[in-house]
Amino acid sequence: PWGWWTSRSAPSTTCGRASSSCGGDGGPEDPALLRPLIYALTFAGGLYMAFRSVEELTLGLESRSWPAVEGRILVDDRGRRFYGYLVDGRGHAGERIRFPAGLPGQTPGELPADYAPGQQVRVHYAPDGPHVSVLEPGIWLPGIAAGFGIAAVMLPAGAVGIRRWRVGRQHRSND
Repeated sequence: PWGWWTSRSAPSTTCGRASSSCGGDGGPEDPALLRPLIYALTFAGGLYMAFRSVEELTLGLESRSWPAVEGRILVDDRGRRFYGYLVDGRGHAGERIRFPAGLPGQTPGELPADYAPGQQVRVHYAPDGPHVSVLEPGIWLPGIAAGFGIAAVMLPAGAVGIRRWRVGRQHRSND
């Protein structure tokens, strides 16, 4: 029943409206529509990665001049580690170590175990939004490069796929 997924050379009329050959096998009415959806999602994912990478790069570069305060590593009732800090008498919490967010082996939303509860840390925060903070200002080059690299693969792959699908569709409609 999944032959329509792997078959690249099957003509589009095999599972089209005029044919009943796809009716009972569990496949979609027109599996050719799955390809443009995958291409569009690939392109959208590439756009997302590009925008996030630009945002992380910008914040990372700005963080080098952010003010800093003393903070402390805290643990919540579920055992998650994060840091707390005060800016102008208001309490804030964060778990970002560096830009881009996340490190290999780090659980999203939690500091690694080498940050001991009660440990004092220096927290750098955005002056226009102290809820945005980081322990190590600047950028982590491998993380930024990975984000832009993923975007550099996904954007053209999605665009080329959509273009090829549209050209093939136009050729079939001219026949």
